[in-house]
Amino acid sequence: MSRCASHYSISQFIYRVLQDSGLKRSQFITSLGYRNVTGGLRSLDRWLDGGEGDPVLIDRLIQVYRVDPGALHAALVETEAQHQVEHDEEVHRREQWERQNFHQYVFVETPSGAVRSSFTVAAIVAPALKTIRLPEGLGAKPESEQIQHVTDLIRAHFNEHGGKLSLFGDIIGYRFVNTYRASHCCPVKHFANSAKPFVINRIGGVRPKNDLN
Repeated sequence: MSRCASHYSISQFIYRVLQDSGLKRSQFITSLGYRNVTGGLRSLDRWLDGGEGDPVLIDRLIQVYRVDPGALHAALVETEAQHQVEHDEEVHRREQWERQNFHQYVFVETPSGAVRSSFTVAAIVAPALKTIRLPEGLGAKPESEQIQHVTDLIRAHFNEHGGKLSLFGDIIGYRFVNTYRASHCCPVKHFANSAKPFVINRIGGVRPKNDLN
């Protein structure tokens, strides 16, 4: 159980009220009108640990301890800003990790909503069926060589599977994800049943996810 407060502004604010009351934690919760002391303590700990929780506790602080509503509101606003900063930092850390561990791949595209099995089964096999891993050193080669390698690969994949992907239906295209934020797409109509060379179109933006569609 929490005995002090985290760095969040609202946590520090509530902790000061608790300290100024001179009461034990359970007594403090009772003074706020909680009949279920255990539940009240859980609510208090959420506020003290994470800077968020049941708004009822906040309302009762104002009613029972006559805390300054303006100061309380300011603490809540600052805490929200603290949470946002931490969220942004976590997103940045995650993206940096993904960039550092990124490996080129080809994503097999199928019609949306065409899953022909249970959602659970599809979720398990989707990465294996819809993602084609590429050689480690391919990204170091000139883009023209990368495109040629992928061109040969997706034509062979399409022919090998007869234009259909187990559990997901018809293959409607492929997407060569060559960098963390860019990819090239090739709709099936560009090469199906044709021995002629075809072009893979460059597309910027977020890479596709290994979803179930």
